[in-house]
Amino acid sequence: MGSTISDAVPMGIEEVFKRFLDESAPGGETKPAASDGADTWSGAVTMALSGLAERFELADVYRSSSLIEARFPENHHVREKIRQQLQLMRDRGELVFLGGGRYQKVK
Repeated sequence: MGSTISDAVPMGIEEVFKRFLDESAPGGETKPAASDGADTWSGAVTMALSGLAERFELADVYRSSSLIEARFPENHHVREKIRQQLQLMRDRGELVFLGGGRYQKVK
């Protein structure tokens, strides 16, 4: 599983999302949007990708879907939203689709 760096200490994607989810207000409501955009679908998917290698598969992103689901409990189409955000990231030039559910981040 991928990791990200926080204060020079590797952190697994589960920890990244735990910190992300801890920003939720009581009762499942979210706080106002964070300055890093983490309260948006784009921010959530970007956060999921931050823990993945430069080349990754859709299945890798789907492993984070339950964590993203917890952030957006009213949405019952999380995988569809993930794919939508990946397409938007591709359209903005942030990702390249390699085919067969494989992707590459663009620096």
